[in-house]
Amino acid sequence: MDISDLKQHGVANIKYYYEKSNILSNVYTVCLFISPDKELLARGISICSVMDQHKKSDGRKKSKDRAIKALMEKVTQLPINSNREKFFEVKNTFKMIDEKTTEYAKKAQDEASLNRLSYHEYNHNGTNYIQITVPSWLPIAFTEVDFSHKSYFKPIPTDKEKSIIKGKEKEVV
Repeated sequence: MDISDLKQHGVANIKYYYEKSNILSNVYTVCLFISPDKELLARGISICSVMDQHKKSDGRKKSKDRAIKALMEKVTQLPINSNREKFFEVKNTFKMIDEKTTEYAKKAQDEASLNRLSYHEYNHNGTNYIQITVPSWLPIAFTEVDFSHKSYFKPIPTDKEKSIIKGKEKEVV
């Protein structure tokens, strides 16, 4: 469904934004459907798995499909399920070869420490590394800070969304 189809349902603009983390890179993608009078009609959210190689088009498609679902069915649905039975971990390794990569790795280490994740520093062949153990539930936990569902009909905008809707914060297009 493209913007011309959505206009028949009151959508004037589609805007996207992303939440990022030093540990995970992209955490989630949000798609907003906005009316001509700047009312938030629907929101769709796509949560990235720790196993995913982030691809912007995949996150946009999934979040847009969820916003469409909310708009067409006129209901908030798809609760974020943090009580999944399957649990696994991945190891994210940050190589520190210059000032920029070292700074980024240290930010990831600080974030890991704040979230009580295990990590260790090591040296291999003269290069320093930080390896962080990332649990599969982490992107879900980060997303739950801001949202309870993946598909919203007429949601209350977050502060970030209010800024995007008003044009004060640049959304990612």
